[in-house]
Amino acid sequence: MVLHRLDVIHIKSAALLIAASIEEVAYEIGGVSGIAIIGSMLALVYTLAMKISAGLQVPDHVRDSLDEALLTVKGLPAQAAEVLKTAGRTAFD
Repeated sequence: MVLHRLDVIHIKSAALLIAASIEEVAYEIGGVSGIAIIGSMLALVYTLAMKISAGLQVPDHVRDSLDEALLTVKGLPAQAAEVLKTAGRTAFD
């Protein structure tokens, strides 16, 4: 089989396109993985830093995120709400 010059150029162009596609996919996977890993680590740090007073009766999910803590505040008395808001913001900082 004899390859003509145009056939060789076409094959090289296809190989370059495939290589570029692989590089782009690898870049995207790396970005997504980094975001997932760092996000998970930050959520763990927040959960571990969230210190709730022993006398304060709140659901466990307030340790999951600042949003959960602030949503839970709405159903608490003023003093307990302030304690929970402070704990959540301190853990977030």
